[in-house]
Amino acid sequence: RLTPGLPGAVVAMLAAQGFTQAEGGYTQRMDQKTLAEFPQVDNRPLLPSISVPAMVVRGDKSTVSSLNGATEAAAALPQGRLVLVDGEHQVHIQHPEALAAVLTPFLSTSAHQ
Repeated sequence: RLTPGLPGAVVAMLAAQGFTQAEGGYTQRMDQKTLAEFPQVDNRPLLPSISVPAMVVRGDKSTVSSLNGATEAAAALPQGRLVLVDGEHQVHIQHPEALAAVLTPFLSTSAHQ
């Protein structure tokens, strides 16, 4: 649901890695009860203290992260910038070439700063 249009082989690999078959269906391998016990921390106040160049990448059709939230995060970073990549929430899976196309020049430029 988060990444429509993936090839069947990729969906099968993600399902095999992230889910296990249980009676009557599937359950996530990551224990949701354990995850719920971790303290929820708002990291946004820490963003202004990040002094290195940073890029916030968001899939332009994401239903998980909002454009407003991504814009605010990039603006809070002293050397932050926001880049929208075609795709949903998991652009690294859906469009790795597009992600690499924005990351490569950023990393090359940032490495010399």
